[in-house]
Amino acid sequence: MTKYNSVPTDKIRSVLTPEENAKIPFVFSASRLKEMRESLCCGENELLLGLAQLIRPFAITPLSHFNVGVVVLGITGTAYLGVNIEFEGIPLSQTVHAEQCATSNAWHHHEEQIVLVAGTEEPCGHCRQFLAELPHSDKLHFVVDGREEVLLTNILVNPFLPTSIKIEIEKETPLTSKIDVKPEFDLSELSAQPQTKQLATLALEALERSYSPYQISQCSPAALALRLKGGIVSAGALIENVAFNPSLPPLQSALIRLVVIEHNQKWGDIEEVVIVEDPKALIHQKEVTEAVIKVLSPSAKFMYLPVSVPHHP
Repeated sequence: MTKYNSVPTDKIRSVLTPEENAKIPFVFSASRLKEMRESLCCGENELLLGLAQLIRPFAITPLSHFNVGVVVLGITGTAYLGVNIEFEGIPLSQTVHAEQCATSNAWHHHEEQIVLVAGTEEPCGHCRQFLAELPHSDKLHFVVDGREEVLLTNILVNPFLPTSIKIEIEKETPLTSKIDVKPEFDLSELSAQPQTKQLATLALEALERSYSPYQISQCSPAALALRLKGGIVSAGALIENVAFNPSLPPLQSALIRLVVIEHNQKWGDIEEVVIVEDPKALIHQKEVTEAVIKVLSPSAKFMYLPVSVPHHP
């Protein structure tokens, strides 16, 4: 079988625009990828592997100093880049894996299906489990620099899925979830605090796309929005996993957006965080989020707002 090798990063940089070279994009459209393949006279896998190598130095790894770059290809033909993100002073369980980062990048851009994952390293078991719940994961392909292309089902045999605990997820997936949200607070009461009101609005919008469909967690979606010094804002939502630990918390989702869209990793600049979740849910993100924020940005203002969401019978 064919082994794929990445296009050298210096060659990729030679076909990037000055703007792209100054700030490497974390998203490349299908048309842009086609232009690059034609200019470089290379195949799709070779280019995606080259982009994974290109983004690799942007990983945030103060603990391991082991950088990983990943590119996921959406069904639209768009490529979404991601890196691993670590946090000092916080348990390793809060770490973001590169595959999660790239997938969350696709989520932030409303991509509904991922067809291929290209990475600088073999995906760990944590990431294979996380990706197994994506729509049509049985058709999801993997390629690692210097290796053959394989299906996820080849490297995750007999996967633990929602059906393993007799849960049928028909329409909801981590990329396409849509839930009804009813605020248990009056948004107009925040009119005197326009920045806080903006965050509350963004958090509610993100909550509508949170993925938490399991009866075992009593469907506990959560979302948050945060603001940095200078006015940069970001929002994210929980992407739950049937195996629990690979779940991506809403704070990490919002921080991923800062990295991939705003190119900002100044966690100490976080000034305000607004989190929304259902107080009747079995699982809560509030306490752990507040604890992490106190480490990342001790002076940040934290606000909790209750909502009501439908629960499975």
